[in-house]
Amino acid sequence: MKLRIEIINKNFKDMSKVEALAAEAFDFPPKAMTQMSEEEDLDILTFYDDDIFVGFIVVSQHKNMIYIFFFAIDQTLRSSGYGARALSTLKEQYKGCQVFADIEKIDETAPDNEQRKRRRAFYFRNGYKTSEYFMFYKERDYEVLYSDGEFNLDSFKELMANTLDRKFQPNIHN
Repeated sequence: MKLRIEIINKNFKDMSKVEALAAEAFDFPPKAMTQMSEEEDLDILTFYDDDIFVGFIVVSQHKNMIYIFFFAIDQTLRSSGYGARALSTLKEQYKGCQVFADIEKIDETAPDNEQRKRRRAFYFRNGYKTSEYFMFYKERDYEVLYSDGEFNLDSFKELMANTLDRKFQPNIHN
């Protein structure tokens, strides 16, 4: 079942919920995320089930490609199918676009490796595939995943080159 989407703007009513979830889920200041959306060509979409705030996703679009920067579901609603519904709703919102995401590389020595494995399995259950490429940024390797169709490295590099006004330039490797 489709979730309702609201796009964040300056007067967004549930900004405190978005900021609290961003602080819990990411090592990234929530205010910096909203500032990025105002300064760059990013959309922050929030998901609702009726009037219940479910979570948010931050995406960048270039041509017929979408790149997921941040994706989080409210901690109390995780493992309830909302993540899958959010990804499905995202695909409907950006119909005809190929969606790319990255996840921290599986690393048996990482203390959060089990969480990384669960995240990878979640995306795979929702139709994503590995590109067999990685991006290195912020001192970490991230596996590049994609939805639909085939992975085209040149197209993905073009997407990255046009993301965040060319400020986001990860090292792509296999």
